[in-house]
Amino acid sequence: MAEYLVRRAKYGFEMAKFEETSYPIDVYSISGSRCFCPARTRSCKHMKIFKAWERNGSQHGEVYDDTAKIINRIF
Repeated sequence: MAEYLVRRAKYGFEMAKFEETSYPIDVYSISGSRCFCPARTRSCKHMKIFKAWERNGSQHGEVYDDTAKIINRIF
C-alpha cells in the first residue's frame, strides 16, 4: 500500500509517494485546485488526499494512505 506525504513548496505544494522505501517513488506538484500527476483529472486521488490534509490543518509530517486517512505522523 502506498503512503503519501504532503508539504509546502516554493510555488504551491508537493506530494511524495512512498512504497516500502525510505525515498519517494514519485513526487507530484499540486496547486490549490489542480494536481499535475499523469491522470490529468481534477478528481484524482492526490487531490482527495490534499484536501483532507488541508481540512486537518495542514500539519507537517502527516502520512496518508490511498483513501486519504491519516496512518502515521512523523513529527
